[in-house]
Amino acid sequence: MKKEINVHQRFKAISRVMNNYEEAFAEKTEVLAARTAFGSNNDNIGEILSQLLRPVSTVRIPKQDSENRMRKTLSQMIGIGITLATSQDNQPLLITLKNYDMMWRRCSAYQLYEISLHTYEELSKVQELAAANGLTEEKLAAFQKKVQDYGETLDGNDFLLSDRRKSRQDLKKLITGNHKLLRLQLDTFVRFSEDEYQAFYNDYMFLRRRKSPKSKPGTSTEVPAEISGTVTDSVTGFPIANATINIVDYGLIATTDADGTYVLDELEAGSYLVHCYANNYQVPEAVSLTAESGESLVVDFSLSLASIMEEPAK
Repeated sequence: MKKEINVHQRFKAISRVMNNYEEAFAEKTEVLAARTAFGSNNDNIGEILSQLLRPVSTVRIPKQDSENRMRKTLSQMIGIGITLATSQDNQPLLITLKNYDMMWRRCSAYQLYEISLHTYEELSKVQELAAANGLTEEKLAAFQKKVQDYGETLDGNDFLLSDRRKSRQDLKKLITGNHKLLRLQLDTFVRFSEDEYQAFYNDYMFLRRRKSPKSKPGTSTEVPAEISGTVTDSVTGFPIANATINIVDYGLIATTDADGTYVLDELEAGSYLVHCYANNYQVPEAVSLTAESGESLVVDFSLSLASIMEEPAK
């Protein structure tokens, strides 16, 4: 978020300059509206940055703790169920629970929920026999409650992560909107006002002419472009952290954060081929695109696992 914070601070400085020269905007309705929209956008940018700067661990840790507890409880219930199915020679139940016993350690969070729910349903069918093996009605009810709570935690976690992703998208739209206001309305107005408001022109243009960091070779441009997006698992929809995004021709590389988000910024206008790679996932087809000056493009990747490990034949 370092780049976005720097942009926000620059926008604040520009707003202060414009507000210091009220006389330059007097009775100029359209330019006043542009200045107001610019300030409002920047206020919203600040609020979103404040939200996104809170560690993502505050969202993920409760979900991870709940998942760990669910796995432990499920393993215990599967063990009781296998003992019961073996003593009663209940082959369908035994086969089902043995399969689950091989899956619960490595399955995804949502698979864990489905397996836990189905295990509860199967044990409920033989509850009277299960009571004789220590699985009382109260314990079974407690298991059901834990499964329900875990499902609610997953839903809540997904909502919070989706909200963060939406906030990132909103942030980029607001920044892009302010860049357009500057280029298409405010810059033009200030240049037009140079002779009448020389001090205003100097202060404003000093901020607007701040040199951008050196970008890669390409077509020269006054305002850099950027490419950003999110990398997710195609099955679970969960973000994939530490995925690599690169533009080989220019030696540009970015890595996704805990939200699965990446940014390739300070780009010059031109054509780019965006590649994505993540451990244990299939490499998706590269995305070809053209970035215009000051444009913010979004390229999302949804990855599938490289292969499904099959159990050896017995």
